[in-house]
Amino acid sequence: PMLAMAVQNMDLVKYLVSEVFSSKDAQLAMLRTFVPNAKPEDWTMVWAGQRIQIVKPDPVKGGKLEFGTEVLSSADGTIVGLLGASPGASVSPQIAIEVLNKFDRGMGAETKFNWHVALSQWIPSYGRDINAEPGLYDQVMNKARETLLHGKTSGYRSSMTNASHLFDRIDVNHDGVLTMDEISGYLRKHTSMRTEQIEVLVSALDTDKTGDISREEFDQGFT
Repeated sequence: PMLAMAVQNMDLVKYLVSEVFSSKDAQLAMLRTFVPNAKPEDWTMVWAGQRIQIVKPDPVKGGKLEFGTEVLSSADGTIVGLLGASPGASVSPQIAIEVLNKFDRGMGAETKFNWHVALSQWIPSYGRDINAEPGLYDQVMNKARETLLHGKTSGYRSSMTNASHLFDRIDVNHDGVLTMDEISGYLRKHTSMRTEQIEVLVSALDTDKTGDISREEFDQGFT
């Protein structure tokens, strides 16, 4: 299966091999296609997460390269795992639901029903067809807006609260605005940012170009 898959995906094999043996100059040249002024002394090579692909036997092709994430479970549904690439943000909820659904094999009818009811309360569209059921789309979107933006525990409200607390910590003299000295002092103490990086950040936040950062500017920049 591995050899058959390689023959069918020679372009991918060549690319991966070339990346493994790529020189530092070649790596820097590739980086500069995204960051034209990149300097080698500003960048450090680190290992990122290693991507795993599934290769399955195929009766026709011999071997087949699979993309995405596959959910596997034991016959009795007591052990569930993921095989392949880690799911990205766009598909993680669906993968999580697949994992949960695998666990219902050993459940009795009553437990399975209660499980379905609980999931339906968290996920309005669970077990339903959003394209076929009138009003379901609006119900889902309203719940999403409440959870993410407008609800008391929404992510947006939480980020606003966190930004407000951070502003107060940086505002040493409590005059309601942040100066370059206050921001620089805080960031040098708690981060490894250099002076020029701090100046770029402050310039981006200072939308009215007064030299100071108001609470409104700070909130807009970080929420």
